[in-house]
Amino acid sequence: MTGYANPPKETQFKKGQSGNPKGRPKGDKNYLALANRELSQKVSIMENGRRKTLSKKEVFVKTTINKGIAGDKKFTNIAYTMMQDAEKYNERKKHDEKEQSKINQKIIENFRKRVLEENKEVEE
Repeated sequence: MTGYANPPKETQFKKGQSGNPKGRPKGDKNYLALANRELSQKVSIMENGRRKTLSKKEVFVKTTINKGIAGDKKFTNIAYTMMQDAEKYNERKKHDEKEQSKINQKIIENFRKRVLEENKEVEE
């Protein structure tokens, strides 16, 4: 029987057949996954006469900031934006640590009260 939400058997998907056989191939990564994998690869650089191994992301940030500080106009705005983002991140991190500390203090205080109450019950 065919009709609404009941297509003919010959046009229905066969067992083991994908719903979109021409869709994205398995293992095919999107742009962000590819960029992240590439930026996380390690490379060797020379810095102050010493060889260092850093990720490409670290090298990118280091180079951008150094060129911005040196006065390269192409990199100055990018470096300044990075600095502002880093400051915002540090402020957020400090705030989160303070909040976490308050939460931890409450947990410790509640635990202390519970232990004291249990000890009173045992003594009685």
